[in-house]
Amino acid sequence: MPVARVIQANTKFHQELLGSKNGINRNFITPDKFVGDTIQLYHNGRRLLYLPTRKEYEITESGGIGTGFDMVNLKWFAPIATSELYADYILF
Repeated sequence: MPVARVIQANTKFHQELLGSKNGINRNFITPDKFVGDTIQLYHNGRRLLYLPTRKEYEITESGGIGTGFDMVNLKWFAPIATSELYADYILF
């Protein structure tokens, strides 16, 4: 069980993404830097896909390689003002 405590201590749940939800913007920032490929993104309660063959979003490091991921770029839609957009991830 100690492993579960370590993972949970380094994990953030239900973190609202930062950025304009105006039906145009597709780029959002997480409140914290996270380890690549640990993020799970949700739009209005539905988990978005991040599979090798089907990705609904891309992740990037705004500070350059090795600085920790903190940006999410949605590929197929732009949330509107009433959309809920949040993420779970492991801290960098």
